[in-house]
Amino acid sequence: MAYSDGLKLDRRALLQGAAVAATLAAIPGAAHAATPRQTIRFVVVDGRISESKALGAKLCREGVQRLEVTSGLTAIWKDHLYPHWRDSPPGAVVGLTTRSVWDGLSQQAHGQFRKGRIIGLHQFGTTNMHCQHSIEAPGHPLPSIELGGEEHWPLQVAQLLTHVVPQGGCSRHSMHMGQPIPPHDLRRQLLSWIIK
Repeated sequence: MAYSDGLKLDRRALLQGAAVAATLAAIPGAAHAATPRQTIRFVVVDGRISESKALGAKLCREGVQRLEVTSGLTAIWKDHLYPHWRDSPPGAVVGLTTRSVWDGLSQQAHGQFRKGRIIGLHQFGTTNMHCQHSIEAPGHPLPSIELGGEEHWPLQVAQLLTHVVPQGGCSRHSMHMGQPIPPHDLRRQLLSWIIK
């Protein structure tokens, strides 16, 4: 075969190319080697919630861009997320927010064919002594974390999110820490989440 630009392609070259492709396909992980490692591009933060600010600050120190909920979900969507998802560069969006923020952003993501997933449910009772964390994440077993004191657990969740983002697969791993909080004692609830 000959092409007008001078490139010649014969049967031997085609067979050699097919053999190389078949060999690479047979090596576990070789197909993924060329795929860039998924990272976190944006962290959605609610400046009115101290735990959300702590998670955001930790991820910002690692080079993640902060998006502030109090500037408006429409502005976040129009100025950052819609262009990001439309252009399809690598990078996930994560957050530690209220359910209403999650509901709004996950619906917008779904409209752009993005997959959102709740990673953690964080519930707090009327006293600081009562809290419960339920984590469910895809991929390999979760790293060992202790979601203890009020000031430390958002940093642990930030670390967990950086672990979960590059993971794939269908298997899910769960952790539950703390005692269940009766509905009448529930003061507030936060969600940690990821949208890829």
